This record gives sequence, C-alpha cells and structure tokens, in this order.
Amino acid sequence: MHEEEAKVAGKVLENWQELIRLLAELQEKWSQHLELVHKMNIDYVDARLQGYMAHGFNRADFYLALPDLVEFARAQGGIEYLQIGKEKKEDGQGPKGRTEGPKVYGRK
Repeated sequence: MHEEEAKVAGKVLENWQELIRLLAELQEKWSQHLELVHKMNIDYVDARLQGYMAHGFNRADFYLALPDLVEFARAQGGIEYLQIGKEKKEDGQGPKGRTEGPKVYGRK
C-alpha cells in the first residue's frame, strides 16, 4: 500500500504546483484587467458585460477581489456562468435563457 500512497502523494504535489502556477497566472491577468478597467468607460462596454463590470471587485487588488469574485460566481451558479452568453440555471431547473447576472450583489 505504501507504493500506492507514494503515487497519490506525488499526484497531490503535482496538482498543488499546477494550482499555484494557475493562481500566479490569474494574478498577472488580474493586474492587466485592472489596468484596462481603470481606462474604460462602462457605457462603451458590451451590454452583456456591463452587469459584471459594475461590481466593485473589478476595481480591487487581486487579493481583495478574489474572494468576492468567487462568491459572485457561486451566487451565479458557478464560474461557467460568468462567461458571456452562458445561460444561468434558475431554481435548479436548468438553463432559462438568462445571460446576465442579477442587478444587485451583496456579501452574505
């Protein structure tokens, strides 16, 4: 059983390293996002994106924005529902054709 545990431990280490690499990449992309957000006028952003861009986490530092972004994604039904054009599940009944987030966002 020790050989199997060693393989699992090796996979856990590989996964951890990949997660950290992806977080570092996300942090870099977030910095680029902030630069663009500070230059933009929300009135000229695609209407489908405006609802997401109105949230304050878009103007926050990575470490402050990440928990709020994750919570917002959870409230939407998952990360996949933050993609523009992805339909949102309503009451667990499957997609209902809605493509924008709620008009109000608050922390619980």
